[in-house]
Amino acid sequence: MSKFLANLFVYFHIVSNTEVMAKIDQIEFFESKIRPVLVEHCYECHNSSGKAKSQLTLDSRDGLLKGGNEGPSIIPGNPEDSLLLQVIRHNFKDLRMPKSGPRLSNEV
Repeated sequence: MSKFLANLFVYFHIVSNTEVMAKIDQIEFFESKIRPVLVEHCYECHNSSGKAKSQLTLDSRDGLLKGGNEGPSIIPGNPEDSLLLQVIRHNFKDLRMPKSGPRLSNEV
């Protein structure tokens, strides 16, 4: 029985470390690829420290998940259906961001 418990412990340790590494990769991706775009193009109008047009704050995880007047801005695990991505891609005629600017490049 103790060999079983030892093997079980090793299994959970490996799974746990894999999940932690995946989470670290996700955070690094967000901080290096996504946050700079939000800072440059979105934070001026959608922040939690003064201005939140349409009740949307994009400078925190909670703000991204909650969204604004139009609903949640992101759908974890399903970026293609996330409103934020659709809006910055100008998928809608009447709802696009940056509002007064051109569509962001496809690299974004």
